[in-house]
Amino acid sequence: MPNLLQRIFVFAGTAVAIGIALWLSVTLFFVILMIGAVIGALLFARQFLLEKGILNPTPGVPPVATIIEGEFEQIENPMVRDETPKV
Repeated sequence: MPNLLQRIFVFAGTAVAIGIALWLSVTLFFVILMIGAVIGALLFARQFLLEKGILNPTPGVPPVATIIEGEFEQIENPMVRDETPKV
């Protein structure tokens, strides 16, 4: 009888250990899958923004500025009120 009881405990312990191992492996698989999906989405968004010209292709380097030369006339903006005190 002790031999049978020992075998039952070993079987139960093995079943619990296999269950825990399967639970951990499936959870780890889905975590890795989600990390991959987030990385893929970020790469897709970066490529999309680069193609649209919104994102700078070389981080840390400012984009090339276009200098427009010529004579310009300053006009008064009717939306801005003059707040300077009158003397």
